[in-house]
Amino acid sequence: MDLFSKNLTIILIANISIFSIIFFLILYSKKSYFLFYKKNKLKKIENDFREINTSNIFKERIIEIYHFLNLEKNSESISNSLKLRLKPLIGYSEMKLFYRLKASENLKEVKSGESEIYPIKNFPLNFELKNNKRAEFYNEDIKAEIDWIDVEYKKCVIVPSFMGQNLLGVIVLFFDNDNAPELSSDLINILHTSMKIIWHHSNYSTDDLMENILIESGRAPKKNENIFEIGTLKFDKNKSEVSIDGNYVDLTKQEFNILELLAINNGEFITPEDFIEKSWGESNVSTAAVDIAMFRLRQKLSKYKRGSNLIKNKTGKGYTFNAV
Repeated sequence: MDLFSKNLTIILIANISIFSIIFFLILYSKKSYFLFYKKNKLKKIENDFREINTSNIFKERIIEIYHFLNLEKNSESISNSLKLRLKPLIGYSEMKLFYRLKASENLKEVKSGESEIYPIKNFPLNFELKNNKRAEFYNEDIKAEIDWIDVEYKKCVIVPSFMGQNLLGVIVLFFDNDNAPELSSDLINILHTSMKIIWHHSNYSTDDLMENILIESGRAPKKNENIFEIGTLKFDKNKSEVSIDGNYVDLTKQEFNILELLAINNGEFITPEDFIEKSWGESNVSTAAVDIAMFRLRQKLSKYKRGSNLIKNKTGKGYTFNAV
C-alpha cells in the first residue's frame, strides 16, 4: 500500500510539474503568438489592411477632384475647387496658381479681381522651373522681398507645369513646417491637368477651347481653310498658332506672321525689306529688327527635332523656308 501511495504521489507531482511547465509556456508565448499566429505577422496584416483602406480613400478623393474639375466653368472656379479639395491630401497652408500669358515670359496669378503680372525671371529658382524641375526653398533662404508672397510660411514648393516644351504655369505650395510631403504621381497629374485647363481657359475663348477638345478627340468640325499644313508644320491662322509634328510652338503674333510668309513662299528667298512690308506693315522698321526677330524664331523652332533646319539664309538674298 505504501508503494502504491508513493507511486501515485510521484505521478501526481510529475503531472503537476508538466502542467505548470505548459502553463508558463502558454503565458510566455502569449507575448509573441495569438491563436498560433505570430503577433508581428498579425500586426503586419493589420497595417496592410489599413494601407489598403487609406489607398482606397485617397483614390476616391482623386476621382472626386477630377469630377469637380470637369464641372468648373472658369479658371477662378477651378483654382478654388483645387485649393479646397487638395488641402486634406497634401496638408499645405496656402496654394497659389500662376498661368503663363501666351507667347510671353510672364506669369499671372489666378484669383478674383485684377491680378498683377510677374516675370518668371523674378521667381525664386526660376532656372529649375524653366527646365521643368520642382523648386523648394525655406523662408530664411530668401533674402530679397518677393512681391507675390503675402503669407507666412516655413517652406515653399513650386511645381512647374509643361505641355511639351512649353511652360503653362506654376503651382506654389506653402507649408507651416519643414515636413512637406512627397507629391505622388496622382497628385502631380492633377496639378498638371488643372494648369492645362486653366491655361486654355485664360488664353483662349470658350469656343477655342471646345475646338481644341473636338480636335484632340477626333471629332473636329468641317475643315477650316485657315488651318493648313506645310511639311512638318501645321498653321492655325484663327489663333496665330503653329505646331511641329503635333507639338505646340509658342510664338508671338509677329513671329507667326514671319513664319507664315516663309512657309507660303516655300523654297523662295524673301528679303528683310519684304518682311518689313508684308509682316510688319510699317516702313520705319530697320532690317536689323528682322534679323533679331528671325534669330528668336529660329531659336524656338530649334527646340524640336525637325525644326532646327526649317529656316535658311543667304547673304544678299534673304531668308527661305526649307519644308521637311
